[in-house]
Amino acid sequence: MVLRAQNMLPPSYNSLYDILGIDKSASIEDVRRAYKRKALETHPDKLGPTAHEQEKEIAEAQFRKVYEAFEVLGDTEKRRVYDARLYERRWELSEDLKRRRKDREEWALKQEEQRRLRTEAFRTQRQREQLEKTKQLETMAKLVNEMVDELNNEIPGWLERKRQIEQKKAAREMKAKQASRPL
Repeated sequence: MVLRAQNMLPPSYNSLYDILGIDKSASIEDVRRAYKRKALETHPDKLGPTAHEQEKEIAEAQFRKVYEAFEVLGDTEKRRVYDARLYERRWELSEDLKRRRKDREEWALKQEEQRRLRTEAFRTQRQREQLEKTKQLETMAKLVNEMVDELNNEIPGWLERKRQIEQKKAAREMKAKQASRPL
């Protein structure tokens, strides 16, 4: 009974085509039909409630493989990429192809490092600008406070006049509120 789920797929498969049991020349419609058939065969719910945990795990793994095979082979672009890689794996790669692949990988790593360095430089620059802006604001606040202090010292009665103006303003606002209230 434990082997029942395992027998649903070929014991040794080499490709996604083998998982679905189709030829490489199969159409998209053939892929869909094969997927539906294999999904029904390998679905974990087919095992029933008396199935052991190991059987369920095996069935889930096989069902995932069937689904992954359909995801790749059911999409023409993914299938084209997969077929190209499958072909590469079957034939020994030429030295020139190996060299070009290595060069591309090195280039990609350099690009990633340059992107990381640019991002880091951008963040550092933003932090510097924010720090500079904060310093400027602090300096401006200090200058304003100094100017207010100078005004208070230079013009006698400045604070008293300011306080009187604020009191008159508050009194006017109070009268306006009282006038707007209905009796």
